[in-house]
Amino acid sequence: MNITILLFLVTTVCFQGQTIQSQSYAREDHTSEIAALLRSMTPIRSKDVVKAPSSETRRNAEARLRQIAEQSDQERAEVIEALIKVVRDPEAKREWPIAHRWILAVDLLGYLRATEAIGVLISNLDHTGENGITSSLNFAPVKTALVNIGKVAVPDLIQAFISDEEEIRFEAVHTLAGIGKPALRSLVEALSSNQPLIKVGAARAVSFIGGKDAMQALAHAIEIEKEEQVRRQLQDALTELERRSR
Repeated sequence: MNITILLFLVTTVCFQGQTIQSQSYAREDHTSEIAALLRSMTPIRSKDVVKAPSSETRRNAEARLRQIAEQSDQERAEVIEALIKVVRDPEAKREWPIAHRWILAVDLLGYLRATEAIGVLISNLDHTGENGITSSLNFAPVKTALVNIGKVAVPDLIQAFISDEEEIRFEAVHTLAGIGKPALRSLVEALSSNQPLIKVGAARAVSFIGGKDAMQALAHAIEIEKEEQVRRQLQDALTELERRSR
């Protein structure tokens, strides 16, 4: 083989090896940085004092995590995986008095419209991250995240109507109402379910969304419903919709 060609091949292989190694280091750097950013959101405990992360720390962590996620699909997936781990972490959820790290993870999953996180978010609909203080009765970060994710979350939210947790069922209704019109078609179809909890949950969500189509769908569901108890609850949803429509 010509020595010039041989030298060229050796140089190319070495260059490619260096490139792969550099890319690997970059990935490792991001992995470490993501972990460090999330750790910075952990409260510092000293004797009987708990020091929460400052507002500046929270803003900087959120901004940087967004930047990393927006660099490439790979970085986005890496950030989302780390955020999901935080949401699943019982200790992160229970941080007192406010679970800033957990709330940040929930908020960012909504911002990134992370469909991979739909299931874990729904399973946390009964949590707000406010463990020792209540800033507002309307504070619902998980609901907000799922509303941001939007229509793609609708089927799983409808299935949440049969959750064993009453609060999850309740919040699923209001989350679907928050998604609004894009959820209406699936909710109307759910009115024909053979599972009473799904029918009733769908009826309540439809009544919150409102409109002529919602009213007609509820009226039809009441007309064909055979179970008296379910029919009464469907009627209650229609009555509430009519009251709000006045």
